[in-house]
Amino acid sequence: MKVLKKLFIMVCALSFLTLIGCSNQLNLSNYVSQLKSNIYEGTFNDLTVMANYGFIEDNSANDGVVNKTNYYLTVKLLNKQTDYSTYTLKFCQDGNEYEKKFELNPISNSFSATIFISPFSANSFEITIINSSTQQVVKLNSILPKNTLTPEVALKKLQEQQPSLIKNYLDENGNFKAEIIQRVLVKDNHPYYYVGIVENSSNTKAMLLDGFTGEVLAIRNVF
Repeated sequence: MKVLKKLFIMVCALSFLTLIGCSNQLNLSNYVSQLKSNIYEGTFNDLTVMANYGFIEDNSANDGVVNKTNYYLTVKLLNKQTDYSTYTLKFCQDGNEYEKKFELNPISNSFSATIFISPFSANSFEITIINSSTQQVVKLNSILPKNTLTPEVALKKLQEQQPSLIKNYLDENGNFKAEIIQRVLVKDNHPYYYVGIVENSSNTKAMLLDGFTGEVLAIRNVF
């Protein structure tokens, strides 16, 4: 009986260590379904422009499952809210030319255009804004401060600081059972990361991380 008891304890201990080992080897970046990884700003004459770059999954839904992702660039005209002109965005990258008409976003009250593109890593680039017969070239520069953590490193920092939390989303085989929404933010020249771990549409764990250190600053449940 004592031998069986010891054997049972050993099996339980090995199972626990295996689960912890899977957690340590887990790459949370593989479970990101929505990502905003860079923010750009630029001005030219009377144009003030902001852009976001990242990716989003096909048929996006908060269901805990990550589908195929597509990279995008969203460009906003910040000071044209009362302008009734028609604006068009042109953007060239890797020999491909993209064109999209701006539409008024009722939520942000700004003209915006989103184009799906191939991945790129530039910290500055040029776009063309067309208004009637006028074309203006605007250079956009990343506003992320130097030494901002990459999205991948930020998630590793989260995993290091919150192993018990991450473990709650692992099944018995060490598989992650949720999807992650990750967005970089900049306030007062300081970067932050919003990270939302989504099991389903009514259960999200939302966290705010310091973009320089990866320190978890806040955690809350969103229902």
